[in-house]
Amino acid sequence: RLAPVYVTLALIANGTGQYENAIQRARKALEFDPINTEAYRELGKAYQALGKLAEAEATYQQAIKARPNDWASSNALGVFYSQHARYADAESQFRRVVELTPDNVRGYNNLGGIYQRMHRYQDAEAALKKSLEIRPTAAGYSNLGTIYYYYLKRPADAVRMFEQATRIGDRDYRWWRNLGIAYFWGTGEREKARTAVQKAIDFAEMDRQTNPRSQPVLISLADCYAMAGENGRALDYLKQAMDVAPVDVNLMATVAGIHETLGQRALALEWIGKALRGGYSRDLVENSPSLAELRATGMIPLLPFTIITLPCHVAA
Repeated sequence: RLAPVYVTLALIANGTGQYENAIQRARKALEFDPINTEAYRELGKAYQALGKLAEAEATYQQAIKARPNDWASSNALGVFYSQHARYADAESQFRRVVELTPDNVRGYNNLGGIYQRMHRYQDAEAALKKSLEIRPTAAGYSNLGTIYYYYLKRPADAVRMFEQATRIGDRDYRWWRNLGIAYFWGTGEREKARTAVQKAIDFAEMDRQTNPRSQPVLISLADCYAMAGENGRALDYLKQAMDVAPVDVNLMATVAGIHETLGQRALALEWIGKALRGGYSRDLVENSPSLAELRATGMIPLLPFTIITLPCHVAA
């Protein structure tokens, strides 16, 4: 009858892709402790992973209702909103995080990420610098690199930020993938890109062994294999990701970029349309190196929306 034990079991189940089991464990924890916010968050994660979005949102909101001053629940709801293009709602939750905990690195970093998606680039830079002042993190450096490279047009500073991110988080596929994308699409340094992308693949494959149903991992692997020229493996991982649950709008954007890299333009345009209908931003296409050739065809202006392959990272 110890709720924390069931919360831990739910956490392990979520981390290994056993989402249905995670739901059962989290619900059991809540039977014993109805205001256990960690249980609510694990339950929300499991619902979200299975594509049960209404249940996920309601669960995160219940966590906040149970304990209004728990910043982690506001952050979890903010991440949920950001993944589904509800950027104003996400901003409200992340602001709540830094109000409750003014020295919260994750709160400022997530604010920077959401400001990027809202096209408020100066605000994004300020929030990310604040995050790094409190404590340097790989996510903070990588997000700031994204702002510098794609929006403030400071490529030298951007590469330095991406490289710094890989020094801090040297075994995290996300930072190596971001660096690889910058080299691959931005500077044309394909040899450096090849090295970074291979590191991203190596570490993402390790994560996939732990959780073979993680959509972010599977789609990131598909993207990396596409850049590496391994088209068959890229398509295989895309299929595996689609089999888990419907993808969110940010992942839709990445899927479109993957198809463009693979030379499958019709599919790239199809996924662009899906992302648009989900609320993804039009502005971002002008800053997406992976869509340069597609832009040149004149086809994208026919659609009221665009994508980018490298958004800022928003962390749960």
